[in-house]
Amino acid sequence: MCIRDRDMEILVCIIVYVDRFINAKKIYLTLHEMHRVILAASLLAMKFYFDDPYNNKTFSRIGGITLEELNELEANFLIEIDYNLAICKREYKRYEKALVSYALINVNKM
Repeated sequence: MCIRDRDMEILVCIIVYVDRFINAKKIYLTLHEMHRVILAASLLAMKFYFDDPYNNKTFSRIGGITLEELNELEANFLIEIDYNLAICKREYKRYEKALVSYALINVNKM
């Protein structure tokens, strides 16, 4: 499987956003909560970095939740991370390196 550059960029952004959210709330997430946090982070990453992202209605269908719940998740997520969606190059590279290292370790276990 080959990951395109744009896919990798979005994946790194999602991980950064999820990490910011968890650190802001200082909590552990259940699987149920993690699904929603990842969905909100994905939506925000797509909106912030792509010119024509999917709309919230499409994301709610993909995520299996109502549009109203997704809208609320998006708003709450932004508040928790203090609307900080920008990622500096150094921070991006740090997360990218960690992600690639993790992937390589786990591929070698297969």
